[in-house]
Amino acid sequence: VELLHARRAARLGDVDGARGALDRCKAHLDAHPADDLQATVSLVSATLAPTAQAKLRELERARDLAERSGQRALAGTVQAELARACSDLGLHTLAEDARHAARSAWERIVADLEPEDRAAFVRHPDRWGVLGEREERAAPVATSATSASTPLAKLLSVNRRLVAATST
Repeated sequence: VELLHARRAARLGDVDGARGALDRCKAHLDAHPADDLQATVSLVSATLAPTAQAKLRELERARDLAERSGQRALAGTVQAELARACSDLGLHTLAEDARHAARSAWERIVADLEPEDRAAFVRHPDRWGVLGEREERAAPVATSATSASTPLAKLLSVNRRLVAATST
């Protein structure tokens, strides 16, 4: 729960609230270590880092922990953030390597999803910038003529067009 508070506070710009929640998380993790949670703590900590170099170090730590945890989705999210941080520092080769690692992790997950679930996975904000452009060229998600007329299908269609319009 504290980790969720930390992530939310960091997104809202509440640095003190995020740091306090992260400190409570770290205290708990010292007693009960878990690679996935430690990776997420490092991911949130990176958003609060005072310098771009400190952010990069924290994201590299998060990457190592996420990979050790075996959670592909988390590893992909961390790699995507690492790609952005490397790009911000002008480390273009490292940024592309991290983008490729994120794409690989997420594509492996997509391979196991049903076709109708793939679009939703790809369109998640954490993944869209890495996977979205490739998946736009994929076949339509609807599996029958009736599914295209459901309210949810219409909403998803509108959402796809909005995302495509704002990502260019």
